[in-house]
Amino acid sequence: MFLQEKRMSVQLQQFALFATLIGELEALRPSEIEEYCPTEEPVGKEVVVGTLPIHLRALFALRSKYLNEVELAHYEFRLAVQHNSPNLEDLKTQGISKDMRARGVDELFWYALRTEFPELHTKPEIGCSANWKVHYTDGPMDQVGRGKVRGVMIQLLASRG
Repeated sequence: MFLQEKRMSVQLQQFALFATLIGELEALRPSEIEEYCPTEEPVGKEVVVGTLPIHLRALFALRSKYLNEVELAHYEFRLAVQHNSPNLEDLKTQGISKDMRARGVDELFWYALRTEFPELHTKPEIGCSANWKVHYTDGPMDQVGRGKVRGVMIQLLASRG
């Protein structure tokens, strides 16, 4: 009985997490979503496959917002280290939490994008460009694996600031 109750508790917590995420997506104003619209035009060999639907624009905006919060948390932590701040452990914990949240929403966005545009499942590099255009760069998957690209991007974000 105890194990069933514990599993139910974990399931409810997971549901609460999704409810929170949905609430944050619904709270985004259209103008706030548009603030995160990419401005870079495709360059090189990108192939445009369509336009990002509105529901994924909100997820993209939330993802971008979370990634910005991670960047700010890393900056605040480095600043606190330089000044020997007494709340380093709290800042570290908050930063890790924000990073995990951002990475989760990032993964969810790329999964949702590939689900919306099935032709992207086999493409090594996909992205969004100006006016919410969805594109890919063609090439063999073994040259630029999805995990490798994601890992590089996370490292770049972590080192900025």
